[in-house]
Amino acid sequence: MQQTKLRGSVLLLIVGILMIIAGAFGVIISLLLGASGAILNGTVQSADLAEIMDQLNAILAQYNLSADVLAKAITTITILLVVSAILDIVFGILGIAFRNKAEKANLLFIFGIILVLVSLAGSFLPVIMFKAGFSIGSFLISLVLPVLYVVGAALNKS
Repeated sequence: MQQTKLRGSVLLLIVGILMIIAGAFGVIISLLLGASGAILNGTVQSADLAEIMDQLNAILAQYNLSADVLAKAITTITILLVVSAILDIVFGILGIAFRNKAEKANLLFIFGIILVLVSLAGSFLPVIMFKAGFSIGSFLISLVLPVLYVVGAALNKS
C-alpha cells in the first residue's frame, strides 16, 4: 500500500532538517554563553580573570551597567536559546516524522504556532527586559523557519 504524499510534506522535510541543524547550533552557542555567564557571575575565577573583570566593570560603568546586570542578561538569553534550540530539534524531528500523516497535521500546526511564539519572545524579551535595540532584520529572519513550518502544516491540513 503506497502512502499519499501530502502537499506540505516536502516543505516540512526541508524545514525540519534546517531546524534540527539550527537547534544543534543553538545548543552549542548556549553552552558558550553559559560559560561566559559563569565567568561574569564569578563562578569561574582566576587571577587573569580578575584583571579582565576589573576592565570590563570599568567599561560597563561608563554605560551605567554592571557585570551583574550583564550576567543576568546572558543567563536570560541562554535560557531562551536552550528552550528554543530544544524545541527546534524536537519539532524538527516530529515535522519530518509526521510530514506524510494527515492526521498529525493539526499537531504540527500547533507546534508551528509555538515556534512562532518562541521566536517572538526571543525577539521582544531582550528589548523589554534590557532595553536592547530592536533589529527588524533579525526579527524577520528568526520567523522564517517557524512560518514555513506553519505553512507546511497548513498545506497538509487542506
